[in-house]
Amino acid sequence: MGARTSLFDVGRATARLARLVPHARVVVVPGAGHGVPLEAPDAVNAAVLDTVAGAITA
Repeated sequence: MGARTSLFDVGRATARLARLVPHARVVVVPGAGHGVPLEAPDAVNAAVLDTVAGAITA
């Protein structure tokens, strides 16, 4: 999730996601808006790879 998104309150949205999705992990990308994969692809890829690696070792 981009820290600069103006579509919704980032803090409220991340808290709700963390409550509703089992084993959820929220990554807020500083400087990115709503289009995080387009604005910060390296940060998204790193977060996905980290999540997958954690799932494999769990």
